[in-house]
Amino acid sequence: MGGAPFGLAPVVGLPGPRTLSAHPGTLADPREIAGLTGLEFLELGPADWRVLLDAGAVPRSLLAAGIEDYGRDPLPTVGLANELLALWGRPPIIRRAVKGDLGPLEYPCGHAPRHASGNLTVALCHQFVSLRKDFGMGGDGAGRTRIGD
Repeated sequence: MGGAPFGLAPVVGLPGPRTLSAHPGTLADPREIAGLTGLEFLELGPADWRVLLDAGAVPRSLLAAGIEDYGRDPLPTVGLANELLALWGRPPIIRRAVKGDLGPLEYPCGHAPRHASGNLTVALCHQFVSLRKDFGMGGDGAGRTRIGD
């Protein structure tokens, strides 16, 4: 990743863009996403999601969303995901405290652990949020929230 952030003006209004995935800091103005009216999946970093949420510009056409936030404390990301879920009237992700030694952990997404708290290590690979009840991102097929790759 490098170079200056880019704008979405050249693709706004084109028919067919259904998916957009932008690494944190690559978009000049995330609010331009509102002009992509056919988006079904959008993956952004937390700061870009915050811009869209604060501007009321989260595309209502979305079926699912991804929050790319490697290497950070997952709790703020869960809060952000819950804000997105609330826009579609979906139940929030429930936070649970787990204490104890979980033993060696495997990371199916291939990323090393990034956040450690006591003897519990948490790896948050991607957070995918299914926004509509009739659209599942895998897992149980019931459109429930899925965390992991």
